[in-house]
Amino acid sequence: GIIAELGMFNLVLMLFMSALIASPFLCMAVIVLLEDFFAGNYLGDARAIFNIVFAALFMGAVSVFIMKFVSLVVVDTMNVIFFCFAVEADNGKKQERFSDLYDTIKTVVGTSPANAGVVLGTSPATATATLQVAVPEGVAPGSTVETPGPNGPVQVTVPAGAAAATHPIGGAAAP
Repeated sequence: GIIAELGMFNLVLMLFMSALIASPFLCMAVIVLLEDFFAGNYLGDARAIFNIVFAALFMGAVSVFIMKFVSLVVVDTMNVIFFCFAVEADNGKKQERFSDLYDTIKTVVGTSPANAGVVLGTSPATATATLQVAVPEGVAPGSTVETPGPNGPVQVTVPAGAAAATHPIGGAAAP
């Protein structure tokens, strides 16, 4: 297994380094404190190993700082783009050079049919799903049927004009 290949110490060291790098400021502080502690001591080959570990921690922490900064720049850029789109939509103006962007936003997010300038979105928590249910024999329109849904049982009201299915719910059509 992986423990036999790497050795238990190396596995624990990798997990510790990963956890420490995830918090880059703490990682830098630990490096500085440990370097200060080992500064006057000559440890021979162990000092070379510590230098390798500290260099890896330092590079990992700097990489996390840079990547977090870049990701925040990307997120803020997207916020500005959507804000500008909302302001333009509110003012009823468009720029021809962004016609592809407008089409993409309207396709993905959608617009209100009553007011084309208002952009609508649906929260995943409030989104409604469409579920196809075969109406069992003898169930009248307006009555409620319980059927399995994606997150457990779902109560479905049979709409007016719905006819009974030719096969039972969840079953296959008869040959």
